[in-house]
Amino acid sequence: YLTQNPIPDREYKAPKANKINPEIKALTSDEVQDLLDVLKGHDTLYPVIVFMLNTGVRLQEALAVKWADIDFENNIVHIRRALTKKMEFDAHGEKTSSQTVVGRTKSKTGVRDIGVPDSLIDFVFGKAKSPSWTCEAFRSALNSYIKKHSTKLTKLGPHRLRHTVATMVSNQPGVTVFHIMQLLGHSDTRMAQKY
Repeated sequence: YLTQNPIPDREYKAPKANKINPEIKALTSDEVQDLLDVLKGHDTLYPVIVFMLNTGVRLQEALAVKWADIDFENNIVHIRRALTKKMEFDAHGEKTSSQTVVGRTKSKTGVRDIGVPDSLIDFVFGKAKSPSWTCEAFRSALNSYIKKHSTKLTKLGPHRLRHTVATMVSNQPGVTVFHIMQLLGHSDTRMAQKY
């Protein structure tokens, strides 16, 4: 252990953050319509994307929804978990394995209940549940399908759907930053204020 600070406060200058926040880029209504038109032909991608566009959930949360999370009677989806990576390292700090597992949401406020219309519950969850995906496999399948079939999009990061939902919701009358924060499961208003 050190008994004293080797860099006295008067000599140390903390580096300034060079982080540049990228511009939040929501999909346009034409891009959303193109995306939905293109994906209608895909049985497993389409329901996940429709669910994300109607709820604003993260891809990791959407892919971790289980039957027990769906309240069919009250049209509520309980977001309680998310896909995450479980990694193991050797004694030298080298990664030895990595696997996708169902774990906690990104934050405590990520645990939330989202009311959805009957039609969404019936459409997304009224039939056999989609296959198990990893986030990487879902992104890859989505972008491969979009590249082959879309006229307006060439690639899509699923997180853009959250930005799209937040932007659409923020444009509705009476919606506050607090509403957006709750919908998206943010722990403070800073992220939601961007919309």
